[in-house]
Amino acid sequence: MLVDERGERVRSGWVANRVDKIEEAMAGLVLALPAGARLRVVTEATRSLGGVLAQVATSLGLELWQVH
Repeated sequence: MLVDERGERVRSGWVANRVDKIEEAMAGLVLALPAGARLRVVTEATRSLGGVLAQVATSLGLELWQVH
């Protein structure tokens, strides 16, 4: 889900737990950002899907936050 600086939903979607699909989805999110905005990726854990998400985010140079 992509939210703006106020926490309002801008875009959302569902992807398979596959690196290529997550890369494709993140690229779409980056392209949807307004000029000057940056993408922060937030995950609850770095296991399972969160681990794949973290791997893709860091490989793309995106800011990654882990919350509990």
